[in-house]
Amino acid sequence: MAIAENFGASLYRRGEFGRAKPYLEAALAQKKNPAVALQLAVARLRSGEVKTGFRDLLELEPSFRDVRQYWEERGIAEAAQKNLDAAARSLDRSIELNARSPRALAAAAAVAEQQGFDEKALSYLVKARALDSKHPGLALAF
Repeated sequence: MAIAENFGASLYRRGEFGRAKPYLEAALAQKKNPAVALQLAVARLRSGEVKTGFRDLLELEPSFRDVRQYWEERGIAEAAQKNLDAAARSLDRSIELNARSPRALAAAAAVAEQQGFDEKALSYLVKARALDSKHPGLALAF
């Protein structure tokens, strides 16, 4: 089932999350692989299956406790569900693991702003903009 895994991963990297899901599901049915499971959880989240994708993401925490992308995706999913305190913690963990992700910084800024922490939000935005001034998450922020 390496073909399904490779094709699913390729579609995932191109941002074709809906198309990637059946291939990633097929690959997981053949062999449990945490990396594929993470891609499937994110593909589900980004294609509108928020509850299922988030549940899958939570189950993967032991495998990805020290992985920036895991915490970034989790924080963004928590923010989408209006769980701002959890989102802030997850995004802070992502930034702690790697402070060079404009996406995590922009998401953390949005969460901080929604929580009423304007100075913290601005700090995140300044850092994100320094890393990537053309990042889509920053288009309306400045």
